[in-house]
Amino acid sequence: MSNDRKKENKRKKEICDGRKRTAKSYQRPVGKLNERKRILILCEGTKTEPQYFDSFEVSSIHTVDIEGLGINTKQIVAKAVSMGKEAAQNNESYDEIWCVFDRDSFPKEHFNAAFSMINHKMARELNIKIAHSNEAFELWYLLHFSFLHSGLSRSQYCGKLSKFLGFKYKKNDSQIYSYLEKKMDDAIRNAQLLYSYYPDPCTNPSTTVFKLVELLRSLQEIYTGL
Repeated sequence: MSNDRKKENKRKKEICDGRKRTAKSYQRPVGKLNERKRILILCEGTKTEPQYFDSFEVSSIHTVDIEGLGINTKQIVAKAVSMGKEAAQNNESYDEIWCVFDRDSFPKEHFNAAFSMINHKMARELNIKIAHSNEAFELWYLLHFSFLHSGLSRSQYCGKLSKFLGFKYKKNDSQIYSYLEKKMDDAIRNAQLLYSYYPDPCTNPSTTVFKLVELLRSLQEIYTGL
């Protein structure tokens, strides 16, 4: 084959490859903007976690149901299975069901049992997931300001948060989302790094709250047009 023919074939291949790359870059937006999601979030706490997650302004095309139950870890997963089955029977299945709870003062066996429960067949079919915090949900708040590598108690979390915020942290402060929103990217990066070190939920500190936050942000980004 002549050099001119080889050059021509190479040029055609580059043009073709360029078209493929261009086409691929437009695949994600198509069909995603109108994809309706139904999400259920069940929280151990009755105020702190529900108030925080309810502050995400997701698109009106999505449904995000949030409940604060005030029950233990095993009971939350059992409730998730029950509500998931009921929703499916009513043709209103949830795409994802999230159980939000702390290690806190719960017995270790209850905490571990909750993670075992989501591996059962029904829980997998209902797409039940866990957003845990060890030791407490305030760990997620602290990660907005700093990466933490050592375990703390709930009281220590509150003291550190007060220093970072510049005023005394109150557990059920309904404005906490607005105080932290601008630092959310930092929190996600710090939480991802922490998770890479400590994926075991029994480790203090550890958290997977960032995974639920990323989901809510993805629904929020469609809403804001980002």
